[in-house]
Amino acid sequence: YHPNADFTIKQINLRRSFVERQLNNRKSMKTRVFYCTQCPHVSTSVLEHDHHRSCHEENSLSLYKCNQCTFASNSLLYTVS
Repeated sequence: YHPNADFTIKQINLRRSFVERQLNNRKSMKTRVFYCTQCPHVSTSVLEHDHHRSCHEENSLSLYKCNQCTFASNSLLYTVS
């Protein structure tokens, strides 16, 4: 019996569980979606969701304003037909 055997086994198990969690997180991140609480918009990333949510904040300078909800933006995606 090696005195550090239990410690080594615990370290190996911790590494394995860490790797498994990372792999599972990557799989779940690919399928994550974020739903806007104020309109039907669906985002596929946190950054996109945060940006979209910021467009619901009051901004009198926005060129485009949605008629159905509080969404407003200066993006040409919404202002050019």
